[in-house]
Amino acid sequence: MDASQEVLELGPRRGSYVAVAGPIGVGKTTMGELVARRMGALLVREVFAENPYLDDFYAGRSVRLQTELSFMMARYNQAREIDKLLALGNNVVTDWTFPQVLVYSRVTLQDDPRDWLLYKELYDRLLVQVPAPDRLVCLDAELPVLMDRIRGRGRGYESAISPDYLLSLREGYTAWRQEPPYPLVWLDTTDLPIPSSEVAQEAALNALWDSLGRCPLRLPEPKLDL
Repeated sequence: MDASQEVLELGPRRGSYVAVAGPIGVGKTTMGELVARRMGALLVREVFAENPYLDDFYAGRSVRLQTELSFMMARYNQAREIDKLLALGNNVVTDWTFPQVLVYSRVTLQDDPRDWLLYKELYDRLLVQVPAPDRLVCLDAELPVLMDRIRGRGRGYESAISPDYLLSLREGYTAWRQEPPYPLVWLDTTDLPIPSSEVAQEAALNALWDSLGRCPLRLPEPKLDL
């Protein structure tokens, strides 16, 4: 058997995985699109509008545990599909990461320790089955900037988001600077208008490439035969 036959039997190289995270309105999807385009990667966007409890949650109704469990299971199901894509050799970029569910649930479930303990137990069991990104890019911005960005995109269900809630989320993500769930690249986007500035885009991308030690090469067309 020659060397080429051995390589074929080993199967495709596992793809690279970059996740983007941060508080609401910080620009995760824009950053994810930029990274995916440069890497020739599949962009797997966060599924959130399909959460059947979301409107009730933003309206202040008592569906906190249901809302957070629905989000966690959606993220978990997406993560299992990503694992298959990576195994096929695809590069993957997401505008979310599984550990972010703890950032939200700590805020929304803090009034009932029983709900939090139940949620955390399920989270711990699922986490071991979730693929870890090679790099986690966490975006941050000052609170007034986040509020302006949220208002600017005009999503009706986000109109009730309070500054206090957004601040609590931001504090949860900031804790990752001390205890990151994965290898971390931290970017303050307060003065980096990534959607509108090519200079800001290049600065953000270069921070990621520097952390990886390389600018990933484009792979062949993604393989979607799951």
